[in-house]
Amino acid sequence: MGTKTFNNKTASALSLQLFVRKGDNPADLLNVQSLFIPAGKSERYTYSDNANPYLNGMGVATNGGPDAISSSEYVIQRGSAVDNLFNQNDTITIGMTGHSLVVQSSNG
Repeated sequence: MGTKTFNNKTASALSLQLFVRKGDNPADLLNVQSLFIPAGKSERYTYSDNANPYLNGMGVATNGGPDAISSSEYVIQRGSAVDNLFNQNDTITIGMTGHSLVVQSSNG
């Protein structure tokens, strides 16, 4: 099933745009879903069913605070670094280094 835990390790609320893949071909987009995560919180979120468990990309933007910072990453080819980031792990963590958002993934 298309379910992941999203951890916000920043001091700002985050708005996420999840690009859900249709099937296993990165060229096929099923839909785009929005998710809001308060600062320092985690959210377990189901974005699709068993037939469409893959993410094709994610956009992240800070929501609130004195600055607006955003980052986007998209899958072009299966097996790429971004594909592995989003689809080989069940937890996605968003942190901040300086003025840049950093996206990492892990299991558990």
